[in-house]
Amino acid sequence: METLSLNGDWSLQISGETDWIPAKVPGSVYADLLRCGRIEDPFYRDNENRLLPLMEHDFVYTRTFSVSGGLRGWIPWPLSLSTAPRFCRPTTCTAHGSWM
Repeated sequence: METLSLNGDWSLQISGETDWIPAKVPGSVYADLLRCGRIEDPFYRDNENRLLPLMEHDFVYTRTFSVSGGLRGWIPWPLSLSTAPRFCRPTTCTAHGSWM
């Protein structure tokens, strides 16, 4: 079975904003926002409670990758997190929440 790892460098955008920030997958929105200095440490004292309104936003992750060989006709286009789990092993691909 051929596999295509989507781990690595991604970009993250808070829906409605124009800026993209560097992101890591696997990872989390909190980790990416903390890494780029957009939020304070959510695990310190009550910072997480103050960050909860931020989680009302939608977040967009993007990455460009190449597909070759036997995977070329197998991956659905456009690929989205709503379709990815159907084509990944649960140990290597997870998606949480409600996706378009």
